[in-house]
Amino acid sequence: MPTVRVDPATSSVRLEPVQQRSTRRLEDLLNAAATYIHDNGFETLTTAHVSDIAGSSIGTVYRYFPDRIALLDALAQRNAERAEEKLAAVVSASQPASLHDLVGVAVDALTEMFRHEVGFRAIRLGDPLDIRPAREQRWGVRAYAKAALRHWQGSAQSGDAKAFELSMDVAEATLSKAFLQNPKGERSTIAHASELARLALGIAR
Repeated sequence: MPTVRVDPATSSVRLEPVQQRSTRRLEDLLNAAATYIHDNGFETLTTAHVSDIAGSSIGTVYRYFPDRIALLDALAQRNAERAEEKLAAVVSASQPASLHDLVGVAVDALTEMFRHEVGFRAIRLGDPLDIRPAREQRWGVRAYAKAALRHWQGSAQSGDAKAFELSMDVAEATLSKAFLQNPKGERSTIAHASELARLALGIAR
């Protein structure tokens, strides 16, 4: 029986696990959607846009996402996951001593997401999306606020969770304005984000 030789250089795609290829294709589609909404917003996004930018067939897009809403929802969830990863790293590095300090750290992490995550300024943590049927619970800013308190080493008091969520609502709204026209963010508005978030925290506690 003749020996069959496999050239790794030509067979890497063929031998790559199906799950790995599927994950990579999914990321390619999400990256394509993020690229489009980065410059155009999410309102006009279509599956055809994603297909063109990703270089995939429209059938491939529908294999993963039945419609544009499912695509936007998946991108919002990815944004939320990446924002929490960034938040965890920043909280660990800075180790804020108080809840007041934690607000500043959380705003800084959110600012970095606005500045560097493609498409984030359009979808952010997903709360701007009016996805129906409505979710059982709000998961965007609320999840981000809960993550901040979870990664923090301090002791939160009763009512702090709601107060901190409100402060993050204020911060996200202010940062969205800061990055609306300027991809680097308007410095003065970014500076106000922490100030206003801390003020909201103090009022709500």
